[in-house]
Amino acid sequence: MTKVLLTGAAGTLGSAVYRQLLTDGFEVLATDQSRDLSLPGPIKVANLLDREVCYDLVDGMDVVVHLANHPNAHFGTAQKVFNENVMMNMNVFQAA
Repeated sequence: MTKVLLTGAAGTLGSAVYRQLLTDGFEVLATDQSRDLSLPGPIKVANLLDREVCYDLVDGMDVVVHLANHPNAHFGTAQKVFNENVMMNMNVFQAA
């Protein structure tokens, strides 16, 4: 069975992808910065700003679907959102 790491699983796009991956029979490790109890499976709370966490999450996965990022400035200043999004992307991509 194909193992998929899905980041941003509690987001708008991530939750739809999560449901579809499970429907299609994939083994999914779903992660987000918060839990969403309405989802069809568990979510591992993870901080993708922590490089080591990303390496642990990717270990043993066949596929990475990276959808985690701050969607808007609600999470801080534009500079903070940009910097954190770049850092999350770099950490996940390097770990993959």
